[in-house]
Amino acid sequence: MIKQEVDKGKKAYVICPLIDESDKMELKAVLQETEFLQNVVFKDYQVGLLHGQINSVKKAQIMEKFRGDGVDILISTTVIEVGVDVPEATVMLIENAERFGLAQLHQLRGRIGRKGDRSYCLLCADLREKEEAKKRIDAFIKISDGFKLAERDLFIRGEGQLFGERQSGFPDLKIASMVRHKKIIGKVREKAFAFLEDHRFRRSQKLLQACCHRLLPPRFFEDQG
Repeated sequence: MIKQEVDKGKKAYVICPLIDESDKMELKAVLQETEFLQNVVFKDYQVGLLHGQINSVKKAQIMEKFRGDGVDILISTTVIEVGVDVPEATVMLIENAERFGLAQLHQLRGRIGRKGDRSYCLLCADLREKEEAKKRIDAFIKISDGFKLAERDLFIRGEGQLFGERQSGFPDLKIASMVRHKKIIGKVREKAFAFLEDHRFRRSQKLLQACCHRLLPPRFFEDQG
């Protein structure tokens, strides 16, 4: 498919998670992948290389070639996920897609089809014994709306702590879920702010305290003297 699109005058991305190969992880690396693709798979095409360790001047030169006639296929890390606009790019292959989060995958996908042409985002992933990665990939395939995808990502990863540093996992809330109960939480929030702004509330704090003492067990007030 990449060759077919390039033959039609379009541009293609191949995204790798690493810059160089690692002994600890069997993941695609952009340096080795560029050498292989340039010499074996796409030897009749102009292949470019881009990653975060290339200086800004060289990056700009590479991107200029990619926008023009100098580069047909750009092999890159996720350095291109934000702020890159190449209207002729219509196809992207993401290697080891299971290693990327939903937000990152969505940002990468946003680099193609910017001119309105039909575009293709291809995922190469190892999903063996990776249930959470399967859920992410499935959501990515089915959902294109960024907001809905963010909601799904929140549901898959968990909400983490609302007032702490933990960004995933089970939330501190005992019953409510920020995802499942977002509508009712939003309504309660509106009511709470309206209640706090009501002048009658400000004049009746003593009455509220009296109600609390009447309705709540004494242990709730032990630390208040």
